[in-house]
Amino acid sequence: MDKFFIEIFISIEEKIKYRELSIKQNMYQRLVLLLFFVFSSFIIADAQIESQTIIESIKDGEAVQFQNITITGDLDFTVLCDKDSTIPEKEETVMEKVLGIFVDINIEENQEFQCDIEVTIEFIGCTFQDRVVGWVNDEENAISYNAVFQDKVELSNCNFKDEFLFKYSKFNGKTNFSKNKFKMTALFKYADFSQSVSFAKSIFSKEANFKYTSFPQNTNFAGCHFNNTANFKYTNIEEFVDFSETSFNGEANFKYTKFPKGVSFGNATFSANADFKYTEFSNPVNLKGTKFDGGTDFKYTTIDGGEFVQYLLKNQN
Repeated sequence: MDKFFIEIFISIEEKIKYRELSIKQNMYQRLVLLLFFVFSSFIIADAQIESQTIIESIKDGEAVQFQNITITGDLDFTVLCDKDSTIPEKEETVMEKVLGIFVDINIEENQEFQCDIEVTIEFIGCTFQDRVVGWVNDEENAISYNAVFQDKVELSNCNFKDEFLFKYSKFNGKTNFSKNKFKMTALFKYADFSQSVSFAKSIFSKEANFKYTSFPQNTNFAGCHFNNTANFKYTNIEEFVDFSETSFNGEANFKYTKFPKGVSFGNATFSANADFKYTEFSNPVNLKGTKFDGGTDFKYTTIDGGEFVQYLLKNQN
């Protein structure tokens, strides 16, 4: 009988210990789960950064290198200019004062100021919620501010949800703009790239403006998708440029553009109007697999000094 009660007490004691152990394990699991969510929230919060923080880092001479983060607010590189000191005091000439009596005129010439960025700029796999700016025109004071990047610039595999404005900007170091998604206007008009540059496999949803842009070294647009106007009118190209496997789904304007060291449009597709009027080609020229599904204009177009249309007829597949 005593043995029976002893076994009962032992069984009860073991059940109590087991329950206490289960409670402790359950509390431990909850604590671990809580810490996990807190840590996860911290990681998510840390994956977003204000553009002003980036500008402050540049002012301090720190290289900017980010991967897989979201940038909020306009990232305006022209704020690195001392704009207050560059705005001149307006002093009217005698002629301006006399003419001003009769008519409201402004005959001032626009002034340009460069904003030098001396550090490396690197964004890989990032999302920009707002504009990215390298050029601002102050019409009221007749002043424009242009960003000049003296070191390496890489913005690759990024998502630009707003305008990308780099008119008149200069890139003096290595530059990589490959695999990007430009949701709004990409403005590179009059921009100057001193070294080779790649836009390979980028997608341009709105207008891509490279009018008067300077490409003195090898340039890569292979595999790009231009879903709106692709403006390469008067573009200054000095070395070989690659447009192979590229889709031009809007108007493609290469009017007056020169290709002195050759170009590849191999397997490229022109779905809308392709304007090559006055374009000057030089060999090597790769048109293998090129499709012109929209209108074309090859009026006054030449290749190595000869008529381009005759070249097409002679070399058609």
